[in-house]
Formats: sequence, C-alpha cells, structure tokens
Amino acid sequence: MRIVLFLYCFATINSFAQETFISIKGRLLDSELSQPIPYASVYIKGSSIGTTTNDDGIFLFHIPSNLQKDTLIISVIGYDYFKSVASAMVEKENVVKLTQSSTLLSEVVINASEKELTGKDIVKKAVASIPSNYPMKPFMIEGFFRDLQRENDKPVELLEAALRFRYKDYNPGFEDVEIIEVRRSFNKRHPVNGTYDRQNSIFDLMEDNYVKHRFGPINTKGWKYEIDSIFSYDQTTVYKISGTKGPSQSAILFIDSETFAILKLELKMQMVNGEYYRRYLNLPDPHGLQETSFRMIFEFQRIDDKMYLKYQREEDSYNLFNKSTSEVILKQSFMKELFVNNVVKDDVGNTTGQKMNINKSVEGQASSLNAEFWKYYNVPMETAADSKIIKDLEDLNIGNK
Repeated sequence: MRIVLFLYCFATINSFAQETFISIKGRLLDSELSQPIPYASVYIKGSSIGTTTNDDGIFLFHIPSNLQKDTLIISVIGYDYFKSVASAMVEKENVVKLTQSSTLLSEVVINASEKELTGKDIVKKAVASIPSNYPMKPFMIEGFFRDLQRENDKPVELLEAALRFRYKDYNPGFEDVEIIEVRRSFNKRHPVNGTYDRQNSIFDLMEDNYVKHRFGPINTKGWKYEIDSIFSYDQTTVYKISGTKGPSQSAILFIDSETFAILKLELKMQMVNGEYYRRYLNLPDPHGLQETSFRMIFEFQRIDDKMYLKYQREEDSYNLFNKSTSEVILKQSFMKELFVNNVVKDDVGNTTGQKMNINKSVEGQASSLNAEFWKYYNVPMETAADSKIIKDLEDLNIGNK
C-alpha cells in the first residue's frame, strides 16, 4: 500500500514573543482508500518541536524561521517516513508517497541468548529496559490538552489548554503540571454528573500512564501475548505484539527489537456477555454508575537516545442508572487527549506558568484568554466536526444563561 501526502503549503513570517515563524499546512491521505491519516508526527529533525495531523489528516505546523533550512519529517508507525527541507515545502502543492513498511517473514527470528523470544519475553524485556530507554533525569514536555464529555451522544463539556509537565524522571510518581494558557472551557453537564466526577481531568490522564507507573498490560501477570508481525520502521525493526487478559481486555504493543523501547501501546476493555472489568462507583442513592468501555492509547517519540511521550488518549463510557429501577438515566462518554508539541531536556528549572492545583478544576485556575499566544501555538487543526461541537456548546451556554 502507498500513502499519498498532499501538502498545501504556505509560508507566513510573523513576529510573536520576538520570534518569527514560518507556517506549513498539509494533509495526509491514503492513496488507495483516499482516507485521511490521523495522528501522524510532523516535526523538524534534530529539534524537539512538532505537531500532529488531525482526524482529517490535516496539520498546520508553525516553526521558527531560523529552522527553515532544516529537515521536516512526517512519520507514521507502519510506513516509511517522509523527509524534506522545510523551505522546499513553501508556497506550492506537494504530493508525497509513503510506502508501507515492509513486513518481515514469520521465519525471521531475533534471538536472545540463543533462545527465540516469545511475545511475553519481549514485553518483559521492554519493561526491564524502561530505565535505559526513558529519561532518568529532570525534563519537561509541553502540549495541548483536550477534554470532551458527552451525555446521550451530545457534547456537554469541552476544555482546551496548553500545559507544561515537569518530570523528575520516568519512575513511578506524579509530575508537576503548569497551566500555560486555557483556550476554551464549556460546562453544561447533568447535575448528577458533577457529584462524582473528579474535577481535574488532567490528573485522570496522568495517573493512567502505564509505562511510567508500570501497570496495565505491561504488568504481565495474567496476560497472554503473541507476536502478530515483525516489520521495519524508521531504520529499525519493530515487533507488533497482541495481548489478552480474559474476555474483556486486549492490548497491542509496538516494541523496538533492538532497544526494546515501547513505541506505542493501546489498551481496550469492554463488556463481553455481561462480563467486564468494572469501575463501579457507589453514588448517593438512588444513583449508580457502570462503566461499559475503556480505551487508552500511548505513543512515544525518540529524541536523541531517549523516549518521550508524544500522544496520549483516554476514552471512557458509562451508564448512570437508578439503583432501584435499573433505569439508565444518562449514557456518558469522556475523551481526553494530550498532543505533545515540545520537549525540554535542559534548563528545566525556570517556572513560567501557573502550577496546577489537582484538587481544583483547570478552568477554575484559568486566566483571561490570551489570543496572541494561541496564534502560533502548535495544536491540531480543528475539523468540521470540532467546529460543530464548539458551536453547539456555545449555543448551549448562551441558551442557559
């Protein structure tokens, strides 16, 4: 299969915070299916800045003008990467074809101590290699956070913020978070919804980092693993490992065969024949809550010789019901995303944002909107669906004032 990347590029030199920028816009499409390729990495080689394609495969990347002669790279797991001098992609239409990474034959065996590795062996080696693959000294990541909640399939809450996470290292423990700016905050949830839901949705995302906290599908107890395939990617070889734990839990892990770094991890949990990994919450009578599905995605990027978080997504679905009658009052869904657009490995001691209070909602800690900041901040571009959600929430808030 081939991927075609249609890049409708333009350059604008703008001044913000005493720095000039070049903006490059593009779209990533599947050449056979003509479908967009979401969540592809777009970044400058040798730099820690980047962005991500949206659900429509579109990106808008703002880069400092002094990097215009550097190499821009677009990377998707499972495909050969694309590279070009950034300035060559300005003011013209570009068509770039990416070929699918070649899948190696099943007979290919990568040995450790003359013993063929099983799927479980590979996952165990990946966990044991976390201290060597992930940073063990202070660093920061910066990124765009989005939290969307729906009730009965209708959007009722949206939060968008620029955040900075300060890590001591990649051992278990929680990082400090700074709120740089908040762009949007809408909240028109059902009254019962607010009686149990944790106010700070960013902390929800932090506490479910399986790689940092060493749990979930990388805690191999009770899990069964198989090697789905072995393929080449980004000048290395990658294992695709599938895992299951009972009828309701499944996982996919992409692991570098040389370093055993975890490149990507996806976990799904859902109700199967009435059986499910439950997150039942005891609410004040007469209300009860039953989770019906859960999904988590992590993707990491290599900068120099260490792995850093690039993208994280969490999805939950619940039924809020009456304990006496079992009547479903609300069907709820939650979607949280973090798009990392910068990694800082040096000079991490200076605090410029507001330290987040995890016991208080993010919107409750926001300052007034700084439109100039958002003008050249790298965020995923809004899709038509995103724009409709924002308009519906704006109308809902106006109608309820």
